[in-house]
Amino acid sequence: MNSEWSVEEDSLSHPMLFSDFQPLDELLDTYLLEDDPESIPNHHLKELIGDSGADPSQPHLCAADNNHAETHSSPHTTQDFSSDQISDDDLVNLPIQELNKRLKTLPRAEAQMLRKRRRILKNRSYATSCRQRRVASDESLKEQNQRLKDQLREVKEILRKTIVDRNLYKSKCERLEGLFQR
Repeated sequence: MNSEWSVEEDSLSHPMLFSDFQPLDELLDTYLLEDDPESIPNHHLKELIGDSGADPSQPHLCAADNNHAETHSSPHTTQDFSSDQISDDDLVNLPIQELNKRLKTLPRAEAQMLRKRRRILKNRSYATSCRQRRVASDESLKEQNQRLKDQLREVKEILRKTIVDRNLYKSKCERLEGLFQR
């Protein structure tokens, strides 16, 4: 086993693991020159965010609430984000390629939250349709069962009448045989 990646060692303390990250104090000293977080220029925000693809000056969907998509924006933006929000109908009905194009502009956590929401909605839809099919099948089987019971009742009645008729003819036949034998 390679000692530099062994399980016994604290895996988070390995020096190569976080080599591409700057220490937090260095980041704070570089970008937070004042105590006010609003003092960070947007181009510095892009450097802090990295390659996530999200524009920090744009409002975005909040991943904190899985049930309702909310928009949050910085106080400096006046753009309306409602046209970019993805409704539940869009989540379910959009082809996955189109949805992926829309999700590219969002942070990874929010995109994952929306994909999870899509899966939940699709599963809910599948469960509903399965339940409806099962109920329809149950109804159909109950109707078929009732028709078969009715047919059975009719056949039993026909059989009973046939037996009565047979017995009647049998008794008439026996009487006629008795008359001819005398």
